[in-house]
Amino acid sequence: MSQSSKRYVSDELRDRILKAAKELNYVKSSVASGLRGVNQKVIALLVPQFSNPFFTRLAVSVEEAASENDYNIFICDTKDNPDQELKILKNVIGHRVNGIIISPTAKGKENTEILRQYGIPYVVVDRPLKDISEYDYVTNDNYQSGAMCAREFLDNGHRCFGYIGWESPILNIKQRKQGFEDTISSQKELYDFRCTEELSFESGYRVTKELFSNNKGITAVLYGHHALAPGGLKYFREAGLQIPRDVSIILIGSPEWASIIVPSFTHIYQPVEEMGRIATNMLFDKINGKHKIYETRIMKNILVRGESVRRLK
Repeated sequence: MSQSSKRYVSDELRDRILKAAKELNYVKSSVASGLRGVNQKVIALLVPQFSNPFFTRLAVSVEEAASENDYNIFICDTKDNPDQELKILKNVIGHRVNGIIISPTAKGKENTEILRQYGIPYVVVDRPLKDISEYDYVTNDNYQSGAMCAREFLDNGHRCFGYIGWESPILNIKQRKQGFEDTISSQKELYDFRCTEELSFESGYRVTKELFSNNKGITAVLYGHHALAPGGLKYFREAGLQIPRDVSIILIGSPEWASIIVPSFTHIYQPVEEMGRIATNMLFDKINGKHKIYETRIMKNILVRGESVRRLK
């Protein structure tokens, strides 16, 4: 066998990658060491909020699927910080990962350009890349989530609504609110919404208080992101409002406490474990050259009924 036949990367491709690395101000020697063709059987998972149960469950699912295929995994938290995201991407490339699964930040399109430059297989999970069509993507139907919540309220006789959500440029977050609004649009008597830029207990408390200080007639509230609900529950206790007697609540997301506390909460369960497994297997197909076309998989969500929605006459 000739020496040239043993090369895993052509000279032309190698030169192109190193040129791209230089343009992107990446450490050249680190990238070069990754071009020697050693199959380390390592993938990386980048999530934006590791403290969010959704992404914790995603990480567990991806790790299990990777282990079944004898792969190791780097799990990295970008903390929804685009600069941190790009830094991590450069770092894992330097560690010669075989592929990457990423739930991107708001600048995911720009930051994942480094992957396209190097031809590194990657799959996007949950959040889409804006203005890019050619990539593999696994998500859940966020518009459906909002629509299902609205229908549950309407079917129980509610006509005065509030929506509390996360002010984010990420498309799927906006789709939740849009699905809710479109479904109640022809039947609402009162609708108001409050959004916050921070996913925190304090923000949930503040925006819930703002909503009810201005709208005394609201009987049903959708928390478009479950992380805002605990702060809202504190406000309800202080205001003497009982769930569901005085206000009905639905959450998008499925934190463990939603089914444990009394009353239990009606919520949207997102099939994140299945999403993680599909994304991982999709990535392995890309790594092994079995998956030539770009694919989008949209998973359906499930409405889990609890005791937090009152049926009105």
